[in-house]
Amino acid sequence: MSPWMQLLRLQYSLPFVWPFALTVWYASGGDLSGRFASLAWACGALVSLLCGTYCLNDVLDVRFDAINAPQRPICSGRISRKTGVLAAAGFVPAALGFAFLAGGIFPIAICALGAALVGYDCLSKRLGPAKPFVASVLVTALYPLALAQAGGVVGPRAGGLYCFAAWMFLTVCGYELFKDIRDRRGDGRGPLNVKRYWTLGNITIVLGAVALLPAGVLGMSSAYAPAVFILVFPPAAWAILTRRLRCKFIAVYVEFLAMGIITTLDPLVFGF
Repeated sequence: MSPWMQLLRLQYSLPFVWPFALTVWYASGGDLSGRFASLAWACGALVSLLCGTYCLNDVLDVRFDAINAPQRPICSGRISRKTGVLAAAGFVPAALGFAFLAGGIFPIAICALGAALVGYDCLSKRLGPAKPFVASVLVTALYPLALAQAGGVVGPRAGGLYCFAAWMFLTVCGYELFKDIRDRRGDGRGPLNVKRYWTLGNITIVLGAVALLPAGVLGMSSAYAPAVFILVFPPAAWAILTRRLRCKFIAVYVEFLAMGIITTLDPLVFGF
């Protein structure tokens, strides 16, 4: 992966547009007529904001990354710290500009999220045990951000969004707990109860998968529940049962991919 792809976390920031756009589509009751330009600007704002705050994260965490991830682009010297600062200073204002073009209350929502992400970047290493939960709240903020873009929630599939938000919060929480185990040496937080974090991470992954099931009676089609059992439960089980942290991270990524496929195909095949 090139240094800039690593710095901007494009493997995360670009795919994040997918659930955001899907949520806007669901919240709009499947009717995006006349909104495509606004949605495109909103997606651009989200990607720019994520890229900018990821740059800021690498700039602020150099001394931690020197231990946890010495291959990071700034830490390894492939991109200078000054360049990282300039990139962050470019992407974040660009996000606000794109948000303004999206219109409505979306600029207010993106400003609030941007402030929260910058605050997290500055304070994340001081949050202690609260860090995984705060990170999960910030990721799940995708849903209120999408609702701000959609202008509310309408349509028969809207109920499923609450299940998806609960799943995302719990699954990301499990991911972050596992990540804290991986980074415990460099984060300088003192002793970390690995067994407790491991168990709690597995529990949140389980609860997240279970939280998806009620969506089957909250507007999703009859094919939704079988699809979740076939495509989502196996990677969730893999994430729980594997003893390797790297495999846990891959399993969660596969689980997110599976949910993206299900929530995209379900309305395309069965309509709203």
